[in-house]
Amino acid sequence: MKPAESDAVQNWVGADARDIVYVFRKLPEAVTFQNLTDEELFAGLDDNPGIIQLDTMRRWFGSDTDDMGYLPLGLALHADGGEGHDVLHMIGSRSDVHFEQLGDTIENMRLEDGAMLSLRNAGMIAFDSGENVLLAYKPGGKYTGSLISDLF
Repeated sequence: MKPAESDAVQNWVGADARDIVYVFRKLPEAVTFQNLTDEELFAGLDDNPGIIQLDTMRRWFGSDTDDMGYLPLGLALHADGGEGHDVLHMIGSRSDVHFEQLGDTIENMRLEDGAMLSLRNAGMIAFDSGENVLLAYKPGGKYTGSLISDLF
């Protein structure tokens, strides 16, 4: 996914299934489906066990204390740890994800499936593999430099 496309997906708040079908119809790959009505495209949406529907939390705000735990990666979650020294736990290992600093956020993408997370005000990411990534930031969430990996 290109950065502009990723930004469009991450920041598309409030879209419903009809909005997604509208955009789908604009793709060159959808030419074979142009003769189908919206109802035909939605056939089985409510009762087909092979269709996965996501109803994901889009924003998460931490407390003024030290927060720790797993967040559900999926469709572009925006997470802000708030005050305190926060630790985000993640399944897998450091090599399973790509990190990139964009302004005052750390953008995280799981390589296996493209699940995205935009992270602010967190101090560390602890992987189940035992690897840790320390995130240096100033109060207010401004990350100050590159990720510091393999400290522990």
